[in-house]
Amino acid sequence: MIKTIVIFCVFFTLILCETPDYITEHRKCQNIPELHLDHSVFENLHKNHSASKPTNFNKYMMCVAKGINVLDDAGNINEAGVKAQVELVEKDAQKAEEITKTCSGLQKPTVDETINQLWRCMFEKNIFRELKSDHSDESSSSESHEHKQPTI
Repeated sequence: MIKTIVIFCVFFTLILCETPDYITEHRKCQNIPELHLDHSVFENLHKNHSASKPTNFNKYMMCVAKGINVLDDAGNINEAGVKAQVELVEKDAQKAEEITKTCSGLQKPTVDETINQLWRCMFEKNIFRELKSDHSDESSSSESHEHKQPTI
């Protein structure tokens, strides 16, 4: 019985590690001085998608997008990466497929346009949620960590 539990735990851990964690990637990118954004930027964008953005905003977003595998190095949308992020939040397979197709189909002429449209789509479809302050312990939330995919 213990052997079965250990095997299950290892398997479950491997599944969780397969999909890059948004919070981890956010923190990695925030730790790069030229990409760091004040938390007020996220708060303002959460309230108003059209709020002004600092000049390093799209570079920060590209960093996170590449880290969670939703964009490749050239700025092309990776449908498999989008699907993985969607499926972390949306458990209904049909809805997940619709969201994946909608958000993956937003490739634009420029990388900046693509990043902005992809993030807006993922936010509007509730795949990403509001980031809590980096100065708080996000893992102490009542929401389980593996399902928490915040927005920017």
